[in-house]
Amino acid sequence: MYSLRKQLSRYSARYTLLIESQQLPFAWEIFRNTLIIQQCAAIEISLAGRGWKLHVGHDEITGFPMYIARSKYGRLIIIRYSDYQKEMAKIR
Repeated sequence: MYSLRKQLSRYSARYTLLIESQQLPFAWEIFRNTLIIQQCAAIEISLAGRGWKLHVGHDEITGFPMYIARSKYGRLIIIRYSDYQKEMAKIR
């Protein structure tokens, strides 16, 4: 099982890739996007089971999405582009 921060980075990278690939994709990209959607859903379910909700914002500095995870107890974790760019490079 991945740590919370690692799970958030994996989710952020995959979700950002989905956001970026909304133009007319090739057949293999449709298949990849389907797998990424399934992975994102699995991560969301896992985090929700532990009491976390994910929100997407916009980072003014980098222009990339910023992900905010909030626990039911009020704890806040912010994932910026610098946190998930390495993971994103792996799955591209």
